[in-house]
Amino acid sequence: MAPSETGPDLKRHGRRSSQQPSRTRKSARLQGKQHLSEQQLPQEQTQQPPSPANHVLTHTDESRASRESSDRSKPLPSARKQTLRAGTIEHSLLREEDVPCSEQQQPPPQNYPHKDTSKQEIDSEAESVDPVQHWAQEGAWPQEYFEQDSNMSRPRGKKRPASSSSDQPLTTAGPSVPKGRVPDVNSLRYEKLLLASGIDMKSGRAVVPTNECKTLCQTLLDTPQTIPQDTLVNPTFFLDVCESVSDKNEARVVRDLTPLLVPSAEMLNLRGAASLKHLIDSVDETWVKCISIVRGPRPKPDFSVGLRSTAFTAKQLDKLKPSVGDWAATSYVVATDDMYFPFLTCEVKCGNQALDIADRHNAHSASIAVQAIVQLYRLVSRQHELHRKILAFSISHDNKSVSIYGHYAVVQGATTQFHRHRVRSFNFMEQDGRESWTAYRFTRNIYDIFVPIHVARIVSAVDKLPDSKVFRVETPS
Repeated sequence: MAPSETGPDLKRHGRRSSQQPSRTRKSARLQGKQHLSEQQLPQEQTQQPPSPANHVLTHTDESRASRESSDRSKPLPSARKQTLRAGTIEHSLLREEDVPCSEQQQPPPQNYPHKDTSKQEIDSEAESVDPVQHWAQEGAWPQEYFEQDSNMSRPRGKKRPASSSSDQPLTTAGPSVPKGRVPDVNSLRYEKLLLASGIDMKSGRAVVPTNECKTLCQTLLDTPQTIPQDTLVNPTFFLDVCESVSDKNEARVVRDLTPLLVPSAEMLNLRGAASLKHLIDSVDETWVKCISIVRGPRPKPDFSVGLRSTAFTAKQLDKLKPSVGDWAATSYVVATDDMYFPFLTCEVKCGNQALDIADRHNAHSASIAVQAIVQLYRLVSRQHELHRKILAFSISHDNKSVSIYGHYAVVQGATTQFHRHRVRSFNFMEQDGRESWTAYRFTRNIYDIFVPIHVARIVSAVDKLPDSKVFRVETPS
C-alpha cells in the first residue's frame, strides 16, 4: 500500500486533472439539456453525469459508470447519434422512435373529421397528381376524379318551354286541339291526336258518305282508261318495275313506281290531255299556306294535285284575293303559293314501313283539303250541302300494295268532323299483276270525271261571295 503522506498529493493531482474535463462536461451537459428541451424529450431519457463537487472521476469509475449505463439502457434499442459541436465534444442522443411505447410521450387524442371532398380540395389534389403517370403506374385514374362533392345537388330536368300562340292551329273545325307534346306520326297515338282534332280515320258505318258519292267512287274504279303506250311493248313492264324497287328507298319508289300508280296531271297535259291544263302538281312540298287542323308540322305530301289560278276567272280571283293574303299569310283557300283547293294527296312508304303511317299523313292532308271547301260554303251559308259529300281523295302505296280513300265531312251546325271512306285496298302484284293498272285508271278518272265536278262546286260558291266577305287570314307573328 502506498505511503499515507503521498495520498494528499495524489488527491490534489487527481482533482486538478479532473477539473478541466469536468468544466468541459458541464458545458456540454448544459447544451445537451437545452437541445433535449427543444426536442421535448422526456427528462429520464438523458443521462445525468456526476457532479465534479461530489465525485472524482477516474478511469475505473468511468468504465464502471459506462457499464451501469449500458445495463440501464439495455431494454432500449440502439440510439441514433446526433453530433452537437461544442468545442470538440460529441453528445449522444436517443432516437425518439426507439424509446419504448410506455416511455414515449403520447400525443393528446384528436377528433379527426371526415375527409372534406369539397371542390377546392379535389381540385388541389387533382393538380398535385399527374393522371397520366398515375394511370401508367396503377392502371387506373386517380380516385379524386371519382369523388363527388357532398354539396352537389341532384341534377334537375329542364322545364319544357311553353308553346307560343303561333303554334296553335287556326281552325274552327272540330274540337280544340289538345296542348302538349305532339305524338310522332309513326306512333299509334297520332291517330288519337287526329281524332281529338276532329279527324276520324276509322271507316264508320253510322256516318257514311252519300250513295251518290259511293256510286261516283265505283265509277272511278270501273271506267276504262288508256294505259301508257310505252308499256304495251313489254306486258311485264309494271311487274319488272315493282321488283326493281323492292329493296330500294322511298325516293326511288316515288321516282319509278308512283307515276305508274298516280300519274302526274302536268305530264299528262304535256302529252296531250288539254283538259288538265288547269291542274298543278306538287312533289314533296310543304303546304306552307294552309291552315292546319292538327298541331305540329304542316303537311308535306309526297305528291299532291290542286287547281291553278287559271281555273278561275279574273272576277273570281278578285273575290278570292283578300282571303289569300300576302306571302306570309295562311288561308283556307291555298295550300302552297301556286296551288288552290287541293283534292288529291299521295304518300309513299317502302320496306317494312307500314302503310298505316302513310294513311295518317294522308288523313291530315286530305282533311285540310275538305276543310277548304267547307269553310268556303260556310261563307255563303251553304255548308249543309256538303254533308257526307266526298270532296278529296288520298292514295297510299309501297312497292306492292295500294290503298285508296275518299274523304268527306260531317257538318252539324258550327262543327265539322272529317271521315274517310275506303274505296279499294289491294296487292297489285297478285294474279300476275292483274290489278297493275287499277290505281292508274282510278287517278286518271279523278282528273277526267271528278275534277270538273269539283271545280263546278267551288266556282258556284265563289260566285256567291260578296266582295266584303273574306276568309279568315292569319299572318304569323
